[in-house]
Amino acid sequence: MFAAKISRLATPRLQFLALKSNPNQAKIFMPRQALSYSLPLLSNNSATLLVSDPHVDGIEAETNPVIEVSETPVQPGKNYMKDDPLYKAFLAENTEEKMDPWKDVPTVTLASFMMNSQLEDGKFGGRVCAFWGENDPHNICDVIKFPERPTRIHLNLEGLCVLLRQAINEKKLTKIKVQTDDDFLTKVINQWLRKWKTNGYRKVDGSPVKNQPQMEDLGRLTELIEVRMEVLYGIKKNITEKLNNEDLKSDLENENFLVAKTHSNVDFTDAVTIYAAGVMSEKVSEKGLKFKFAGYGVYCPTDSSFSERGRFENFPSAFRTQIWAIHRALQTAIENGLSKVHIVTDSGFFVAFFNSNWKKNNKTHCANFEMYTKLLDLTEKIPAKFTYFYNPDKETKKNLNTAIGYAEDGLSFPTAKDQEKAKQKESMKAKHGGTGKEMVSKTTKKYNKKNELKLHEEFHED
Repeated sequence: MFAAKISRLATPRLQFLALKSNPNQAKIFMPRQALSYSLPLLSNNSATLLVSDPHVDGIEAETNPVIEVSETPVQPGKNYMKDDPLYKAFLAENTEEKMDPWKDVPTVTLASFMMNSQLEDGKFGGRVCAFWGENDPHNICDVIKFPERPTRIHLNLEGLCVLLRQAINEKKLTKIKVQTDDDFLTKVINQWLRKWKTNGYRKVDGSPVKNQPQMEDLGRLTELIEVRMEVLYGIKKNITEKLNNEDLKSDLENENFLVAKTHSNVDFTDAVTIYAAGVMSEKVSEKGLKFKFAGYGVYCPTDSSFSERGRFENFPSAFRTQIWAIHRALQTAIENGLSKVHIVTDSGFFVAFFNSNWKKNNKTHCANFEMYTKLLDLTEKIPAKFTYFYNPDKETKKNLNTAIGYAEDGLSFPTAKDQEKAKQKESMKAKHGGTGKEMVSKTTKKYNKKNELKLHEEFHED
């Protein structure tokens, strides 16, 4: 009879392997702390459990048919599992690798690269790379064309479809492991796609899933090949080195940022760079009411006269404040007579929306379209380049953090309306010589005059 000794440090997975390997005769020695993991497994097997304590969590060993009392108490120590010959024999015959059906399945690495500029034919592109192994003739590094600028998710979905067709038609595979750095793509294949295929590619609320054509394509392909996705970060740099493609190296450098230009024929190499940022804060009053505050910051490291900070007051949100910071940066550039300007922003959404003409995939306008149109009016006066960095270098990060610091300072500034009222009050003080209380709004004056006339009429009627 086979016996395996497992300490209290053994995982439920290892206990399960022991029972699965010898479901009808395995005797498992373990202390009371590990018993709770094994009872559900033992209830479906005829295996015998030997424990060192006859009183296990209130269960009397003598009355339980699957529990026997060990004659020799188990004393698990640091090296107890490591030195046990029975345990070594068990691992030799029942390793997880041997029981893993995916152990010998071919593995391919998938990476996709966004291309910031349009192609010569006016279309947009993204590069898809699949690495099967050193000098494998099936390694690919191809450009996929799109009529409109693709999102990163859209490009990754298309790239996976290309790879699966290659695995089915060229490699003649029925099973494949795909390594990617995309968490969303991994969840689509490993968790969501099977359910979506059964419910017509609908989300929980009944609305259709995004990128439905690509999802349906993946659904058809996964009926022909079994796919398992694995997340592996940093693969883009590795795959670039292994494929040794010069275009790919350039794409990798461009992967670090998003760029939008108002004039494609303008060289912005020598343009003045201004950093723009927006921040949000929330305060709670004594009565428990929540108030949102937004501040913006504009910073130019080469000329401090371009820099400013302030409070944003018009229905504040983080994104609206970031747009306003860009708006002020453009206005500042125009006021100072610049011929062109490069604005580094802390909003990747702004650059992405600007490149899509402020439209969603369904062709409807994105939120804050009115602010976008005002920006376009300003770019008629000055060519502009907008950049968002995913991983900025040390100098860029320092300057952007300065702009964010300016924005945080702006949170404590009075709003434009408050500033205007203060100016009017100061003006009245200078004019009348007093505390400024003499200043009364036009509305109040009209109201008082109307009431005075009404009282006068009532008095004469009496």
